[in-house]
Amino acid sequence: MRWWMTCSSSIRIALALLLAAALAAPLAAQETLDQRYERAKSLFNSAKVEDACETFQQIEKEKPGYKDVASLYLKVCAQTIQSAYAMEEKLYKEGVDLMTAGRSDEARQKFEQAQGLTLKSPKYRTQITRYLKEMDDRDKEERLYQDAVRLMNEGKDAEARRRFEEVIQLGGAHSAEARASLKTLEERTKAAGDAAAAAQAEESAFNSAVSAFNGGDYSTARSRFQEVVGMNGKRKGDAERYLRDIESALRARQEEDNAFQDAVRKFDRKDWSGARSAFQQVSGMNGTRKGEADRYLVRIDEAVKAEEALRKQVEAAKAAGESPQKAVARLTEEARTALAAKNYAQAIEKLRVAEALDASNREVKRLLAQATDAESDQLLRAGLQAFFDAKWDEAEKQLSSYLEKNGSKRGLAYFFRGATHSTRYFLSGEKEAQQKELAMADFRAVQSSQRGFKAPERYVSPKILDLYRSAQP
Repeated sequence: MRWWMTCSSSIRIALALLLAAALAAPLAAQETLDQRYERAKSLFNSAKVEDACETFQQIEKEKPGYKDVASLYLKVCAQTIQSAYAMEEKLYKEGVDLMTAGRSDEARQKFEQAQGLTLKSPKYRTQITRYLKEMDDRDKEERLYQDAVRLMNEGKDAEARRRFEEVIQLGGAHSAEARASLKTLEERTKAAGDAAAAAQAEESAFNSAVSAFNGGDYSTARSRFQEVVGMNGKRKGDAERYLRDIESALRARQEEDNAFQDAVRKFDRKDWSGARSAFQQVSGMNGTRKGEADRYLVRIDEAVKAEEALRKQVEAAKAAGESPQKAVARLTEEARTALAAKNYAQAIEKLRVAEALDASNREVKRLLAQATDAESDQLLRAGLQAFFDAKWDEAEKQLSSYLEKNGSKRGLAYFFRGATHSTRYFLSGEKEAQQKELAMADFRAVQSSQRGFKAPERYVSPKILDLYRSAQP
């Protein structure tokens, strides 16, 4: 029996392939047998056992028993090759067992050892290559996944998202976790977007509220600051402080209104000294009533001068030697002439002198009331006409004069003066908050000045009516 018959089947197959290759190859005629023999030994000593075997087989075929050593080398080659293939199988199976046990690093060492064996036709090379690739992919997936988790924890969402997508593409053990993490990132991105939008909305509402507050529009400011508080964001504390300031400002405004009404009552009683002191106090508050208080102070000075002039006229009439009865009759007649000419101021002046001469004269009182009402109605008509002609300054002036003269249609005068302020407010793009506050003050005064007053709705815009209704109790 020849030496190779004792080899395993796998070795016999390998040797057969080598033999066929050797037979198919052209003879190396240029080399002598000794030269080929030496080359075969060199290959053997270089661990190229299978190449050495091929050459030794050729020598044995050409010259059996050549140097006896050749056959010995063939036996050693067969054993070495058999051992190498057995080692490959052993390392492969150990690698699989280690991999199954989850000991990847050790399994990799076994597979790499098997892969490093010098074999012409390794039996497990394909499987080992596949396992090593799987392990490389698994290691790559693990690195990508851990890197993605780190980036996610650091808040680098865009980079983390790309890493998780790569993990999913690999389709490994972390795919499900990567998908869950991507969903978390999407939710976090959406939440961040919602938070940013909420913060922007809060900031916009806060700035709008501050603008209204600075403009004195406390009603709008209060509503918007309350909205900011309800948002429960970073501006909540600031908004609450502003709301406390608004309450303080409204109390101050109410105090101003009360002081103003008290001053008006003193003015109507002709308590000039008390009225002057009260209006000076209102003016010093520097609020929405300051302008009206200053006008009243001018009127007080005019009233005092008028009373002084009246006193002098009465004294002059008495000093003229004319009897009081004749003087009253003359002044009454002159007043009727002035009334007929619609010169109401002159008529009032004559009748006041007559009243001072004869306080019990009913005709004088009747004519004085008639002249006063006519003068007031003239002011009211002038104020209304100015309103419809869009002459806002003139409308405010005439309507204020009517109210200061305590006309009987005070509700109507307050309504249209409020409409004048409202129009200015809306024409300013709702920026002149003081005009709104003045309008609200006039609208609140309507019902208290004229019970049962019905607003002439068709003469003003819906926006003004809405403002008027919001001021009603």
